[in-house]
Amino acid sequence: MKRAVRHFPVLLIAAVLLAMMLLLLRWVVLADSLPTQTRLGALAFAAALCLLVGIGSLGWLLSWRRGETPHFGMTLPAWALILLAYGLPLVLLLLPEWAVFLSRPADGGWQSLLGAAGLSVGQPWLFLWQAVVLASYHPTHPVAAISSKATLPRNWLVALSLLTGLGLWLVSMYVFGLIAAQSFLHSTGAPAPPLPPVLSIPFGLVAVLLAPWAEESFWRAELFQRWTKPLGLYGSALVTAVLFAALQFRPLLFLPAFLLGLGLALITHHTQRLYPAVLAHMLFNALMLLLSWNRVL
Repeated sequence: MKRAVRHFPVLLIAAVLLAMMLLLLRWVVLADSLPTQTRLGALAFAAALCLLVGIGSLGWLLSWRRGETPHFGMTLPAWALILLAYGLPLVLLLLPEWAVFLSRPADGGWQSLLGAAGLSVGQPWLFLWQAVVLASYHPTHPVAAISSKATLPRNWLVALSLLTGLGLWLVSMYVFGLIAAQSFLHSTGAPAPPLPPVLSIPFGLVAVLLAPWAEESFWRAELFQRWTKPLGLYGSALVTAVLFAALQFRPLLFLPAFLLGLGLALITHHTQRLYPAVLAHMLFNALMLLLSWNRVL
């Protein structure tokens, strides 16, 4: 009972914020002056926010009920989180195209079976789902375990992080240019349609702020650290980089994503901190976003 009373102010603030969000959504849905595209975008991001808060709060409640220190986010096995964050939305995205392929396989060929123009153009909703699910995950490998060793001063680490992000972006764009220049690969993709204005700002914030932190917390602070002991430093870095790149589901960006994952794993190991990888990933995604949203990793 005392614990419930202690957390009452937090629950009250959460209830007030929820009520305000519901009133705002009601106004957006009922406002005839707003374009339909704006309404759909607002509903989509409200759903993503509710999913993030709901999963995280469920983890907080379960840990509190077990008598543990309450923590935000669910604790899941790595394979279950990968299936939830990457597998489920991909299957739902491709189900309509698979249905068409099964009914008329001669019309589309293998590219129709892959769907989404060979999965080379990316999907903003797929990316947003991944970021939200990963952000609502509570790592079982504590981040503090890789941040206890003293390294370079903080200002040097920040500079090193940004330089690493810039270097990885330059190398990745060079590799991407070599691949895209080959006509047989370039022809499998299509120019990414521009994001609607209602999506561009929220998507940019997720791509630059939320996704790098969520992905690094899982891929580098969790899997890379967990697999370093059985696979060794370079084995774990290679395996996590390959998985990270493959689960982007964009063949044209496999090598850039692989190089990014490999570089971030190594900087995490050598600095014994997570935030350098997060900062490098933020700069990488920001530069990618300036080129085209479908290249964000």
